[in-house]
Amino acid sequence: MMVSKRQRTLLLRIFILIALLLITIFLLLNRNQIKEFSEFGYAGVFVVSILSNATLIMPIPGVVFTSAMGAVFNPFWVALAAGCGAALGELTGYLAGFSGQFVIERKEWYQELTKWMKKYGDLTVLVMAFIPNPFF
Repeated sequence: MMVSKRQRTLLLRIFILIALLLITIFLLLNRNQIKEFSEFGYAGVFVVSILSNATLIMPIPGVVFTSAMGAVFNPFWVALAAGCGAALGELTGYLAGFSGQFVIERKEWYQELTKWMKKYGDLTVLVMAFIPNPFF
């Protein structure tokens, strides 16, 4: 049985979304154990930053941990490790958007929003960032 490219993409998106939800649940259930990574120094800060930013629904407060480690270790290297980890951890948000795209891409309002973004991109992002919006 041949699977089309569209079907493969849909299956990949569904798989990514399910995996991200499972990672989020795992991290939320084990958030107290994450603090034990502090014994690994800068690598621990890096890992905690990845994990605290990898959740989709409710973030784990990694900033408190990072701030505490800045008092113990060199703040420059803590900031560098935490920043790199946070950037990698935030990729889950991108992957969630990619995997959930098939849900809205055929909606009429999505087409209108796409036109609006092409015309007023910067202003739209600014306004959407100020409004509490679960879709942004």
